[in-house]
Amino acid sequence: SVANRSALLFFLMTDLVKIHTYYIYSLAAFQQVFYRGIEISGSDGPTESELTDDEKEAKVKARCDKLLNNITLSVFNYVRRGLFEADKLTVATLLTLKILVNDGKVDADEVEFLVNGGSSIDPGNMGPLQEWMPESIWAKVKALETLPRFKGFGDSMQSDSDEWRDWFDTEQAEEAQIPGEISTILSAIDRLMLLRAMRPDRLMNSLASFVTNTMGKDYISQKPFSMSSAFEETNKRTPMFFVLFAGVDPTPWVEGLGKEKGISTENRRFVNISMGQGQEAPAEA
Repeated sequence: SVANRSALLFFLMTDLVKIHTYYIYSLAAFQQVFYRGIEISGSDGPTESELTDDEKEAKVKARCDKLLNNITLSVFNYVRRGLFEADKLTVATLLTLKILVNDGKVDADEVEFLVNGGSSIDPGNMGPLQEWMPESIWAKVKALETLPRFKGFGDSMQSDSDEWRDWFDTEQAEEAQIPGEISTILSAIDRLMLLRAMRPDRLMNSLASFVTNTMGKDYISQKPFSMSSAFEETNKRTPMFFVLFAGVDPTPWVEGLGKEKGISTENRRFVNISMGQGQEAPAEA
């Protein structure tokens, strides 16, 4: 439901402070973006009095789906705008996994294994795999066997040692065909767990594809910063703060938006004040 998704989004926002203390969001900020998601959803078609019962049911489902998509993307775009580049894929993946678990499409234990990984204490004999596979990876392979779809995985790898060696040595392993019959039963998240265990260097690329296929390309491909879009999420009681780095100056963005709104230094409706001691009175004027 929309209420359930909204709660999930809010608690995800509040949990981001665990990634960086800079990521702190209030309920008021969430509400502002939440209502923005509803606004852009608009209204849908004819009134209910003009519809049959089946059409009414279909309309309600379509409306809920539209609200879910727009609210989720609105909140994510709001959050993403304030994230460091290194954290954007992490947050997109967290959102995707939380939604999948919440909707019952992925088991929570699988997500926990993907996040935390695993390693068998007593992995046993490697057989022909010892010719090319590091022992540390073999321990992770055996840990995968605790999951239902990976039962007997280690034995099947030993039977197809040469094929698995070719896959292991492939540069873009996430795109290569997985050897053996197991390839026909592995889900998208199973493939992520396999990469985490054997080719962690390719996991980031695979996560980006996973998020894109599950949520859509908008969750990975970010549009250039738009001052107009950011302005729509503010009001007279919601200021906008910029965390500046060397070489970044938001003044032209603010001045450009002001001119679009008919507010400029030329008509004396735009005043640029450098805040500091003694500037309280001009700022309040």
